[in-house]
Amino acid sequence: MCACACVCVCVCVCVCVCVCVCVCVCVCVRACVCVNLMGGVVWTFEQCFGIHFLAKASHVAFLLCICSLTVCREVKTQFVIQMALEGRTAVVTGAAQGIGRSISEILLKNGAKVALLDVAEATGTTLKKSLDGQYGPERTLFIPCDVQSHQQFKAALQKVVETFGHLDIFCNNAGIVNENDWEKSVSINLMGVVRGSYLALEHMNKLSGGQGGVIINIASLAGLGPLPGAPIYTATKHGVVGFTRAMAETSKRSGYGVRFNTICPDFAKTDILNCLDSTATLGQFAHLADPTRKFVEQHGLLDVSQVSEAFLQLVFDETKDGASLMVLLKGSQYYTSNFLEWSDI
Repeated sequence: MCACACVCVCVCVCVCVCVCVCVCVCVCVRACVCVNLMGGVVWTFEQCFGIHFLAKASHVAFLLCICSLTVCREVKTQFVIQMALEGRTAVVTGAAQGIGRSISEILLKNGAKVALLDVAEATGTTLKKSLDGQYGPERTLFIPCDVQSHQQFKAALQKVVETFGHLDIFCNNAGIVNENDWEKSVSINLMGVVRGSYLALEHMNKLSGGQGGVIINIASLAGLGPLPGAPIYTATKHGVVGFTRAMAETSKRSGYGVRFNTICPDFAKTDILNCLDSTATLGQFAHLADPTRKFVEQHGLLDVSQVSEAFLQLVFDETKDGASLMVLLKGSQYYTSNFLEWSDI
């Protein structure tokens, strides 16, 4: 923050200097003659200064002035954007890698303090050290947490509030693909989202002393349509979309002051893709691994940064509540259904 401010000040000083030079030169250019008052001799402008030199000097000074103003404006804009979430506290589950890591990083870049929750303790600890080097140890907190455990989850959020003072942004991101152990998939992908949302509400609900905020749940395009070979994954993600939309309406009508939104990404470059090509995770549907892999290869993959940018969009846009934002290779767009909206009743 200090560095950005210093750069902006320096650039603005340069702008002032350039403006002065430009004004002085332009005054000279506008003069037609130089008068030697002592000798009563009049010289032409070209004889005094060289009209080509001063014309070029004026042009260069003018361009420098414009460039400096542009740079200053860009620096100021970046400074404002990067500080947009200053003072906010965010929690991200499944934060140690993939989409969760990307979301954590973009939140930090925009000024937020971030609590990283993940069951992978070694990976999470390594990430915490890396982020400390970029943003300082006071901006992040890593807490080993299994979203299947109510006790661990509750204790983790309590520690976040004790450390940072409040909770403003919550992201349920943790998820797996495991058609073989389908009960575990339901426990993490759906029950973990419900559990996390309810626990986060305890700290965010304005009716219970919270400051309000936004809860964003990471679903999938499989939450809007079928993913062959992964019916349980599809069911859990449909559940996340439905739960989130219902919670948005519930929160709005109850006066909680908390928005609920869902992100539904296309296939992304994460380790979860390996689960779609594994007999151990696809179980009885392993025969569909090859067609799925070929489809993904032909279809293409999102970069996780595209998902985190969409996440930030939902954080900033306070008009979005109950929205499902699809993140596609061609860009992002909101999903709309033809069902009757409660707002119509």
